[in-house]
Formats: sequence, structure tokens, C-alpha cells
Amino acid sequence: MKIINNNFTFHKGKNWINLSGLPRKKTKRGEQIIWKNSIGYNVNYFFEGISGDIKILDSYRKNDERYLKVEVKNETYEIRSSNFKNCEIKKIVTDGYKHNLGFIINGCKVIGKRLNPRSKEREYKMLCLNTNLTFYRRESRIDVGAPSPYISGKYVYEGNWLYNEKNVLPFLKDVNDAKKYTKFSRREINCVCPNCKTEKTTPVNNLVQQGFFCHVCSTNISYPEKLMIALLNENSVVFEYQKIFQDLKPKRFDFYLPEYNLVIETHGKQHYKENEIWYRKSKESDVVKMSYCKKKNIKYVEVDCSLSDYNFIMNNINKTELKHVLKLYDKENIIKRIKELEQIKDVDEIIKLYKNGRNLTYISRNVGLTKWKIEGLLKRLGYIAR
Repeated sequence: MKIINNNFTFHKGKNWINLSGLPRKKTKRGEQIIWKNSIGYNVNYFFEGISGDIKILDSYRKNDERYLKVEVKNETYEIRSSNFKNCEIKKIVTDGYKHNLGFIINGCKVIGKRLNPRSKEREYKMLCLNTNLTFYRRESRIDVGAPSPYISGKYVYEGNWLYNEKNVLPFLKDVNDAKKYTKFSRREINCVCPNCKTEKTTPVNNLVQQGFFCHVCSTNISYPEKLMIALLNENSVVFEYQKIFQDLKPKRFDFYLPEYNLVIETHGKQHYKENEIWYRKSKESDVVKMSYCKKKNIKYVEVDCSLSDYNFIMNNINKTELKHVLKLYDKENIIKRIKELEQIKDVDEIIKLYKNGRNLTYISRNVGLTKWKIEGLLKRLGYIAR
């Protein structure tokens, strides 16, 4: 990088060193600094965001070159006079580090320095002021304003670990695994169904946002429908699930609210994405249903559930007429209700009855489930051949 001399203040990029106060003499080539007469002088500088003073303690020749002995922050250093004048002073003003101890940025404080044991890059030991926990960070990451890894969720600690989500702990094979992941992690965790003991892995964030789903003993009700059932029950709203009107057989509406003469359709992504295989059939069915409701003066409410996410669906519900019907939104209670809808409750009883030779009709009457649900469960458990 080019050195610019502005009246003996030497600039190198944004860095500079001011030598204008040192003794000089005129020569045929112009003015030159008299280094021997500069002993005891202080010069100020600015280097990579750091400013201060350097005191010249001595000037001497070594190996046919001019050297200076200088003092910075009570530490002494040796440097060539040519490097000094060219603002090549990084090693003496920063020890190679740009930031000093105590420097604070983005809620983090520099409390130490080191070379990375493997890459040998300069690193800082940082204190996260929000969590009082420490971590190491490269200088380049600090300069771009990267937040604390504890706050961003990259590092796990007691404030963000999955262990705080008490509602998911019963589904974990090893509860201590919950201390290894943040609740936003996309990594998979080992789970076990408390109902039928089937083991599976599932992404942590899905477990938190959507709850546990067992492919063996699940009720096979979609997440959006389970959320809507939980909301309706929370608000004590009378409803009919999978409503079929006699003059529109076999079309089904997800929900019918007789007190409001209103139907609710919780539409998944197949209703919105044209590249989905069922898109055309779904849209054709929607047109038939909407036309029927208009003809019969039944209120038709469509909720965008193209993403099976609690907040996404709740936001879309509040964009519809349902915001005047569903006024209780206790998230903890709603999630608890969703959990109660997750699995068939009588798995052990169903297996016992089947082993004792009872047919599906008998089992259906005793546990209150349809024969096809019982048959599907027994097939998934391996009691009935597929």
C-alpha cells in the first residue's frame, strides 16, 4: 500500500503516524528526520482503530540499518526506523491484536487473548454480558458485529436448552439429551413413544413446535386439525369434526360450528402450491364446497395451514372471522390439549383384546375407535400382516 507523506505525517491507508514534531535537517533530497536528536520525543499514531503515543528511547545502527528503541504502554520494543516511518507498527501497538482488554461490542466484552491452538489465528476470549458465560472468537467475526453464540442459539446453556421445554421431556429416550441441544436446533434427537414404546428420531425444532408424532399409534389427525380441535375445545365451542352434509355426499368439511352456521377448512400446502400432485383436485373440491356454502348461506372460513407451525397458523386464524369466535389463546393449555390428541390411548387394551381372539368389531365397541383405525394400529405393530 502506498505511503503518503503529508508534512511528515505518514499515512498508510487509514493508519497514520505523526512525525512532524521530530528534529529535521535539509538535504539535497529534501528534509530528513534526525533520529539521534529525536530521543525523548513522543509521536502520536492511529492504527486499526487504536490511537496513542510512542516514545523514542534510543537510536542506533545495527547490521548497517538504523534501529529505534521505543516505548508503548510501558513496554519497550525494537523497530527499524524505515518501518517506523512507513507506519508498519502493528506489532508494537497491538501485539497483533486490534482490540484491547475491556473492549465491548454487541453485549460482549474482551477479557483475554490467545492464538487458536490449531489454526494459530488471533482470537479473543469474550464474556457474554447477558449470560455471564465465555467463548472464543476470531477478530474478523468481532469486526462484522457477530452476536454472542449463546444469544444466537449456536451454543447451548441453561437459558436456551431443550431441557426447559418440560412438555417434550416425556418423549425423550434419554432426558439428559435435552441438555445438549437448544430448542431451535435442527439436529435430530432420540425419542420413544410413551404409549407404544416405539423409538424414532426427530428434529428438535419440530418436536418443540409441532409436538411428538408416533407413526405407529398416532390418531393420524393432521397437526392443523389437532390445533383447531384444541382451540375449539379451549373456547367451549360446539363443533362437528369431518362434517358431511347429506346433500353434498361424500364431500367432507374439516369442521362445522352449528351455533355459528360456519364451516372451517384447514388447508394444507396442496391447496396453494401448483406443483403439488393434489393441487388441481384440491382446488376443484374447494370450488364445489364454496359454491355449496354460498347457496346454503353457510359461512365458509378457509385457514392457510400450508406450514404446520403454531405461530403461522395462529396468525392466519386471526386474519379470518374466527378471531371473533376463538378468544382464548392460552398457548400452554392449547399445546397440552394437542398432546392429548397425539396418540390412541388404549393401545395395551387393544393388543390384549386382539390376542384374546376378539374381532375388530368387538374391540371397536369397547374402546370407541373405528375398525380401520384399530386395524391400522395392529398392522403397524405387526399383529396383523400388511
